[in-house]
Amino acid sequence: MKKLLLNLSLTILLVVAIVSNAFGQVTTSGLKGRVVDEKNEALPGASIVAIHLPSGTQYGVLANED
Repeated sequence: MKKLLLNLSLTILLVVAIVSNAFGQVTTSGLKGRVVDEKNEALPGASIVAIHLPSGTQYGVLANED
């Protein structure tokens, strides 16, 4: 009975460790910059696409006047 409880406890601990590690795999990042023309004037409405190379995930946004 003690061996069964020990095995069960170890199994539960292992499952909790694996699940908590899986939730910890979050990728966060940020980009900041300006999109300008040859005269160094802002280009509001320009399309910006960032690609996460390992997964191929694409993130897109339109530039504003800032």
